[in-house]
This record gives sequence, C-alpha cells and structure tokens, in this order.
Amino acid sequence: MQDRKKSSSIFNFNKKQQSFFKSVLVFFIPVVAAYTFVEVLVSQLPFQYTIIADYIASEGSKIDIITTGSSQMKCAVNPAFMKEPTLNFGSTSQHHNTDYAIITQTHDKLKNVKCLVLEVSYSHFELPHNAPTFWKNNVYLKYYDVNNFDRTTYFKDKLIFLSRPDIYTKELTNHYLKKKTTSQFNRFGFDENNYNGSFKKSNYDEAKIPTVSSEINTSESLQLFKHNTAFFFTFLDYLEANHINVVLTSLPMHKYYLRDRNENILHRRDSILKVASERYKNVHIFRKEEDTLHFKTSDYINHNHLNPDGAKRYTEMLDTFIEANHLQQ
Repeated sequence: MQDRKKSSSIFNFNKKQQSFFKSVLVFFIPVVAAYTFVEVLVSQLPFQYTIIADYIASEGSKIDIITTGSSQMKCAVNPAFMKEPTLNFGSTSQHHNTDYAIITQTHDKLKNVKCLVLEVSYSHFELPHNAPTFWKNNVYLKYYDVNNFDRTTYFKDKLIFLSRPDIYTKELTNHYLKKKTTSQFNRFGFDENNYNGSFKKSNYDEAKIPTVSSEINTSESLQLFKHNTAFFFTFLDYLEANHINVVLTSLPMHKYYLRDRNENILHRRDSILKVASERYKNVHIFRKEEDTLHFKTSDYINHNHLNPDGAKRYTEMLDTFIEANHLQQ
C-alpha cells in the first residue's frame, strides 16, 4: 500500500509540475511573440544604422574615408558630396572610446580605408567616455558587430527595443501610427531632411537667435582631461601603426556658441591638437569651428549642429582639404 501511495504522490506531483509548466508557457509564449513582433517593427524603422550596415555589406571593400564622432559629425558630413567612397559613423553622444571600438572592430570589413576624419570638439576631452552600459552598445553590436560592452556579449545584447524602450516606443508611434516620420536618408545613411530645430523655429531670424537657448559644456575636469587625452594618443598610435591618415576636425559652430565657450577648456583642447600634429606625421588639423564667414545662421539646426545645407558646404570643404593633402591615397 505504501508503494502505491508513494507512486500516487509522485504521479500527482508530476501532474502539478506539468500544470505549472503549461501555465508558464501559456503566459510567456504570447509575451515572447509580442516582443518578437515589436523587435521586428523596430528593425524596419528608417534608421541610419540599418542603412550604414547595408552600405558596409555592399560596398565596404571600396570605402576610402571614414568620418566619426558625435551628433555634430553625424549632421556635418554627407558622403554624397565626397569624391571618394566615404562612410560617416557619427552618432549622437558618441565619444572617442566608442569611435575607437568601431574603427578597430570594423577594420576587417573596411580594409581599404586610407583616411579617418575624427571629431575633436571644443570640450571633447572634458566629457566622460561612453560607459559599458551605454544604450547604443546594443545598436553597435547588432548592426556593426562591434562589442563595446567590455564583456562577453549575450543574445539580449542585440535586442534593440529593450535598450531604450522610451525612445523606440516614440519612434514606433510616430512612424506606424502617426505617420510623422520626416527623415529622408540617402544610401549613405545621411538624413537629407534634417532641418527641424530651434533655428528653423525662429525662422533663422538674426534678431531672435541670441534669445534661443543652447547646450554647451563649461564645466572643467582635469581628471577627465588627463584620462581622455591619454586614450586619445593611444587611438592615434593605432592609426599610425595601421598607416591610416588622420584629419582632426573641429566642426563649425554658430557665433553665439563660440561666445559661450570656457576659454580654459578651449586652450587645453588646442594644446592637444598642437601636440598631435607635431608628434604624428599622419595627423592633419582641419579647423572650421570658428568659421563664421562661410557658415551662416541658415546653415544650422541649432547653435552647434549643421543642417543639410551647412553639411553640403562643410563636406565639400573637407573633401577639398583631403584631396589637397593627398590623404585619400
């Protein structure tokens, strides 16, 4: 009798387990299916990353020039106006450590690269590097196969929606429900309709621009400066060892942005540019930060981002500089 009771108890326990697992499956299967659907929708949004990934896959072996940096670089270089095949890796909030990860980890796909244009903005050396938890690391891993997590990656690290649900929920709503998508990306991933911003809202009125708020870092950090410049020279060492010409560029800024800069931060940045140009034969400086002659208010989205008109002008000037110095060869 005891054996039968024991067997009955085991049988009942197994039935409870089966019932539990069925309940779990009933709950999770729809959740997984729904998330998979959302992830597919996100992957079909018009994003620069997907277009750049396709560009690398189809023409990576032909690319001669790479530009990289933050949103300022993203907005400033339209590869359509470069004579040689060019790829713009610029992205919002992207710092030198991410630039380095991208350049070193895409090297095998972009073996023909002869010149790197690297943004060195006014306060680049006194802003913190991107952290291993930077949400765009998921994007870099999924689309560029670049690991900037500083650890072994897992399946979830390629899930885009989970990296920033707030951003992607808004993008999904605008694109699929409100039909408000205004971006017009060319085949290089450059948005040729990127005009909306505080200057356009002010109708580019010179009388109103002084009252338009701007974001500029004026906080000094010698600790960050020491860390970032040491890393910067490591980056330049890598480029020199791999025989890649370097253009260090400071991008055009509106005159009122220039007015608000911290002179100490500016002086330290300029001192590093001077050292870099003297130490490395492959390094060239292309300064357009203070060019208020060629760049007018109508060329800007806001105080420190060019619109597509300004980008055309800057890109053509950059192309002329690279060609004149034979940096694409």
